[in-house]
Amino acid sequence: MKRALKWIGLVCVLIACLLSFVFSTSSGTVHEVNITIDSMEFETDTNTLPVEEGDTIRLIVHNEDAGMTHTFEIEELGLRINNIHYNEVVSINVRVDDLSDQLRYTCRLHSLMEGTTFLTR
Repeated sequence: MKRALKWIGLVCVLIACLLSFVFSTSSGTVHEVNITIDSMEFETDTNTLPVEEGDTIRLIVHNEDAGMTHTFEIEELGLRINNIHYNEVVSINVRVDDLSDQLRYTCRLHSLMEGTTFLTR
């Protein structure tokens, strides 16, 4: 009886692990958005991005603003990357499910620096 209970417990744990893996693995697409910081502006390779629920957006931020340090923030997500130095590249993954239809990003150090990528579903 104890042996059977151990096997049942083991099978339950394996099923729980499998279900956790299945539901945590996104079957959606990963979209890359390249954002360059130059001349105190955010420049992006796309202004509008078609997405679906379950997709992931990989933001690749490259600071090409010589001699300048910037931050990269998405207030909607409470996300902030401090001190992106000249020639530094950072990458952030965000899930589409967590976003509205506008992906707005700013630099806290330079309040006039704003950028937006529109998401179409």
